[in-house]
Amino acid sequence: MELLRVYLKQTKIFLIAFVFAVAASAAVVCLYQLPAEAVIYIASAPKSNSVISAIDQAMEAVRTEKTRPVPVHLKDTHYKGAEKLGHGAGYLYPHDFPGHYVKQQYLPDGMEGRTFYHPSDEGFEKEVKNIFSTRKK
Repeated sequence: MELLRVYLKQTKIFLIAFVFAVAASAAVVCLYQLPAEAVIYIASAPKSNSVISAIDQAMEAVRTEKTRPVPVHLKDTHYKGAEKLGHGAGYLYPHDFPGHYVKQQYLPDGMEGRTFYHPSDEGFEKEVKNIFSTRKK
């Protein structure tokens, strides 16, 4: 009987060690194999500098141009007195419109129609470019 108890205890220890080994192996796969696949995917994906160019252009505009007020319909309405100032009046909530888009002024007066982001014809940006051109119509 004592021999059986020792055997079961050793078997239990072995099973626990086995479970930990399997879990550790799974962790290694998650930590090394999946990121490696992600790196390969990212490395082989189409590249573009359109976003950083847009950020650079916007930053340059902020740096060199006169600061203009935010359009009133975009101003914060979550405080007492905002309504009296007209904040949020006339705002069109994009999610209430087909395609979650509605044409309205987002840039300050004097900057209407200005575009900083110009998507390339590479990868998904090609689709974004088509979406933008459809919205301009």
